[in-house]
Amino acid sequence: MDYVKKLHEKLHARAGRSGKLDKLKGLEEQFVHSWNWVEDLYRSHPCYNEVVSFMNEMRTKGYHKYLRAGQSMWTLMLSRALHHGLSKKHTYVYFCFSKDEMVAGLCGETKKEITFPQIKLTPEIESWLDQLRYEMIT
Repeated sequence: MDYVKKLHEKLHARAGRSGKLDKLKGLEEQFVHSWNWVEDLYRSHPCYNEVVSFMNEMRTKGYHKYLRAGQSMWTLMLSRALHHGLSKKHTYVYFCFSKDEMVAGLCGETKKEITFPQIKLTPEIESWLDQLRYEMIT
């Protein structure tokens, strides 16, 4: 745990913050709020229950504290962006949902995209989210 704490302090210090985790509560609250906001947006999506269940799986792992949630049309986007809106410099993970499948992708230095037969957190997706979690906040 100390390794993760030191890594976060280093990353946040490079991003122009104090590097003290106890002062980052506001940032974590912003990330958590973004997940709540996106969840509300999905209320009219045909896969609402499945998407909320999927988001709750990620919340259980703590990703909502480290990643900003956003959306573009019906695409769920997770990033380390300070503000909504992504540019080419941002690394992000995206998800497109339908009743028959989920398309997930990792966009960064390289791009990967996989179609999954159901809306579910998989080891592959977790590895992408873990990788994203340690990206610089921009």
